[in-house]
Amino acid sequence: MHAPVYQKMLFEFYALVNLCRISLDRLRDYLGPFIKKGSDQLPKSVRDVLKGSSDCPVYTALKDQEIAQYLFDLRDCLVHYRTLAVSHNATVVREGVDLAELELDRRQFVAATARGSFREVGDTGISVNVLLPDRIFDVSQKDKLIDFTYQDRRNLLSVARSFGVVTVTSLVKAIGCLAQLEEPAYEFKAKPRGEPH
Repeated sequence: MHAPVYQKMLFEFYALVNLCRISLDRLRDYLGPFIKKGSDQLPKSVRDVLKGSSDCPVYTALKDQEIAQYLFDLRDCLVHYRTLAVSHNATVVREGVDLAELELDRRQFVAATARGSFREVGDTGISVNVLLPDRIFDVSQKDKLIDFTYQDRRNLLSVARSFGVVTVTSLVKAIGCLAQLEEPAYEFKAKPRGEPH
């Protein structure tokens, strides 16, 4: 169907993903002064910080958030491997229809990252859900995309909200550190090179 609004929604979601990631990377600016031995030892990427070890409560809480890891994976996928780009026409399939039967995935290099599905609501309406992949990368090979599945039904709107919550919560905690601490109080140790994730 012709749906420019679908294209706009995916563009806005892409912007949200990138802004959340940038905001989490910038935690370093707030927390760096409170890391012992100076802030220059904190990596610029929050993902690299979380690969190391720290007793900073902001990073500890973030490390335990599955949605944060999903944010990092999705962002890396969208920036380096696949986009959310769609034309003004959207393919939205009735819930329960096997996409393999429709041969929409014949050419994986053009397969969409997000999937639209609909169901009828009452006699005159439809409800459209936009789903994101269950997982992005092969666990054993972090830079290898897997074949996307959508069994967990990760709804784009719910995921967007969760990305916002984890980002804002982390920033509020970091600002709380600014209000409470006056000198370095936390340790950070980078992950040794060559050690698995």
